[in-house]
Formats: sequence, C-alpha cells, structure tokens
Amino acid sequence: MSAKRLRLVLCTYPGVYSDIVLDELVRAEDIDLVGVIVSTRVLKKDCNHFLAGVRQIQQSGLRYATYLFVVTSLYAGLRFVFGKPTLQKRLAKKGIPVLKTQDINDAPGLSFLQEQQPDIL
Repeated sequence: MSAKRLRLVLCTYPGVYSDIVLDELVRAEDIDLVGVIVSTRVLKKDCNHFLAGVRQIQQSGLRYATYLFVVTSLYAGLRFVFGKPTLQKRLAKKGIPVLKTQDINDAPGLSFLQEQQPDIL
C-alpha cells in the first residue's frame, strides 16, 4: 500500500533555484505539485524593478544585490540566449497551473490556493 501523495503549491520567484526546486519536486514520488505561484514583485508591490533594485542595494549591499541579479535576471537572459524554456513554459508543458502575482494574499491568489487545495504551501 503506497502512502498518499502530498499536494504542494510552490511559491517562488523565477531563477536558478526555482528551476532546481521544480526539477526535484517533479521527481519526488511522494509529492504532487498541483500549482505554482510566481512572484512578480521585487521588495514592495508598489515599486518598479529599477527603484526596487536601488532599494535592494541600499538595504542589503552591493554584493548581495549582485548575487540576486545573477541568479534571477542574468540567469533569465542566459536562458533566453541559449534557447532554454522559461519557468512558465516548463510548467505549462507539464500541465501545472501557474499564477503570476505581486501579492499572494489578494483575491486571485487566495482563489488560486483554494482551487488547488494544497497540503503544503
């Protein structure tokens, strides 16, 4: 008798680590990845990406801000240059529902979570 697979919704920001985690979750025999919430937010939901980048440098320093840039934006650019699919395309190919949002707690975010009925978030 096999154990019940746990229903999981992954909350992430596109980058190196989201791709690694996605690969591991898809391979996991005891996990059923039922949805992914992709954050489009950088720091605050009312900041554009440029201002958020400046604030990130002010708050955490140039080294950490550069690290974040490399594992997200530079990674996305390199993925495009080498013709690798985006996180969203990979999820669509696997038939996994995706919600892109700046605020997981808004009405669409809560509705998405209710529809997916996860055991783990």
